[in-house]
Amino acid sequence: MMYKLAIGAVISMATFFWYAHNNTTNVSPESNVIEKHTYWFDGKAELASYKLSQHRYGQLHDGEAVLIFVSEDFSASKQVKLDKPDKAGKDKVSIMKMNLTKSFLTGIYPYTIVNSVFTPFDLSGTIKTSCSVQEWCGHAYTQLNKIPKGYKATQFSYFESEGDQVTELPNTILEDELWTMIRINPAKIPTGKVNLIRGSQAVRLKHQPLESISALITKGSRQLENQPVESISIEFDDRKLNIYYDKMYPHTIRGWDESYDEWGQGIKTTQARLIKTMRLPYWELHDNKHRLYRDSLGLD
Repeated sequence: MMYKLAIGAVISMATFFWYAHNNTTNVSPESNVIEKHTYWFDGKAELASYKLSQHRYGQLHDGEAVLIFVSEDFSASKQVKLDKPDKAGKDKVSIMKMNLTKSFLTGIYPYTIVNSVFTPFDLSGTIKTSCSVQEWCGHAYTQLNKIPKGYKATQFSYFESEGDQVTELPNTILEDELWTMIRINPAKIPTGKVNLIRGSQAVRLKHQPLESISALITKGSRQLENQPVESISIEFDDRKLNIYYDKMYPHTIRGWDESYDEWGQGIKTTQARLIKTMRLPYWELHDNKHRLYRDSLGLD
């Protein structure tokens, strides 16, 4: 009897290992991405609203920020959202799209900022970013596209010194992609001294060159408004950014602080704090009756 039980156990164990091996090797990378990040593949986006205090012109200005995270099927070759993903074949890449929007008033005139980042769920390297800044003086636009050597940067601005430019940047980490990396897997963000390509918003507001420079990245835990959070700090010579997020998946971003001196007027800190998160197919909510969702998010 004991002999039969032992033989049965061996057969069961062999069957288990055969099943596990074959089910692992036969699952496509695309399926693995979807299974690992089920939260992002339910046909909805995550919308998070924030109370914003934005540093500009040596003062702090009240405003609103919204972070939108959603999965999309992206074209690796064209670097745009696919219209027909089922026919794209190997050109299809599952990406996390982030849109970070900010709106605030500086005296009489408004600012509107939109920063978009497109990062593959397998963290094989952000494919594209874009950033637009509009205000009553004019507007500016920056776009980074992945190329074999790094990134192609295209910049447009109404300022003479920042006018139309096309440059190439090295293949290194983007400050802009740290936000999507937090949501996918913050453990993959390196710490210590690293080279980072400056954030698109920061270089526009501070009128700095878009370049790769040395930065110190640290991680830690702290209390944010009496809630335990994880933090990532990015420290440049002239600016520091702290991003606060939940330790547990899907690592909701609770807020951020950004401190720097603007034109010798002293260090001040931009601050954003979470108001509310909702999961919605927002692209379908475009009728007047849907404005109630803005109330739910605490937005004007």
